[in-house]
Amino acid sequence: MDRRKFVGSAAAGAAVMGLGAVGRAGNAHELVLSDVMALVDGKFARRDVGVDNGVISAIAEPGTLSGARTTRGGGELYASPGWVDLHVHYVSWREGKTAGSPIKRLGTKLGVTGMVDAGTTGVDNFNRLVKAAEGSDEVPCYAFIYIARGGIKLTDFYMTRTGWDDIPAMEKVIEQNRDRIVGIKFRADHQVTPRKDRLYYLRKCREAGDRFGLPLMIHIGSPPPALPEVLPYLKEGDFITHCFRPIENSVVGEDLKLLDAVKEAKARGVRFDVGHGMGSFQFEAAESALDQGFDDFTISSDLYILTTRLYARTFANVLTQFLTLGVPLEDIMYKASSKPAQFLGLEREIKVGSEATMTVFKVETGDFVCEDVKRQKRKTDKRIFPEYTVMKGEVVNAGLFDRKIFG
Repeated sequence: MDRRKFVGSAAAGAAVMGLGAVGRAGNAHELVLSDVMALVDGKFARRDVGVDNGVISAIAEPGTLSGARTTRGGGELYASPGWVDLHVHYVSWREGKTAGSPIKRLGTKLGVTGMVDAGTTGVDNFNRLVKAAEGSDEVPCYAFIYIARGGIKLTDFYMTRTGWDDIPAMEKVIEQNRDRIVGIKFRADHQVTPRKDRLYYLRKCREAGDRFGLPLMIHIGSPPPALPEVLPYLKEGDFITHCFRPIENSVVGEDLKLLDAVKEAKARGVRFDVGHGMGSFQFEAAESALDQGFDDFTISSDLYILTTRLYARTFANVLTQFLTLGVPLEDIMYKASSKPAQFLGLEREIKVGSEATMTVFKVETGDFVCEDVKRQKRKTDKRIFPEYTVMKGEVVNAGLFDRKIFG
């Protein structure tokens, strides 16, 4: 479950971008990932992966494929299906006076090959998100539209009023952006929910979701409302994000037992997402839930202007948190790539005929420390570092931010 170097620092440029102009002669491929630990059929195994015309054209025993561009892993490099982050905020202050980070900060440079903005904009300013996404280069960018008209603004972050929704106006925006809008978002937190009617926007989300046939993503924060009050509004295919937030409002109670309401929601098909952020991941909550068999979720970062500086920091850092908790590398990669990709309809698999979109990384050994949002620290001897992002056969350097922060 690692990704770090296509070839190795200094040699990377030469090895990836062209080893001496081998050309396309004979059986040489346009690109070969040679002797990498590739995630194929759910298991990591040393393989050569050949790429032609943006598609995976061959998977073979290590050292058997040749290519015009070749990366030699020597078994140290891992290749997983391209990472997909279901919870970020990519409309920046410059683009819309919001707290998001620029897409170029969140995408291929972090090893991410697809992302979803989690409700930064509503009907009044969704055009700002469209503009931001158009500058995303090759990374597919989607969005949950926020139920309140103005989205999530810094200028009214703590205001709580009813009537900020406009479902008829939302219908027009959704119809104009069906290729980008994947659902409807709301922050169910005591700072945001109307004080006289804490469940007002949950009812509005349910109404809009049913009307447009779109799933909901509900952020759980500090109560009220508490998670058991939120879950009855969710149906099969809807999301709870921030599922491992501190235990005052998490999937586990203060006794660290999985909530009955959570078990019932999972049984009817409600989906759960990590959304690490700067206030929504506690080791104790995650570990307790995992120990009780709560292992069906997607891993996302909630990266934005604050969390790129605190706690979540990078997508790979969030993945490392789960490595620290003992989650198998294959399972981490599935939750960070193929599973969220399925929701978006993206092809993220390492198999012949699939789009050649992968994340290449390393799992490095050393003395590392992970920290949750309660500033609880855990020592670990392994950390995930991205090295390269392959987007439809094109190779992009990754991992600079991770190296700068975590060494």
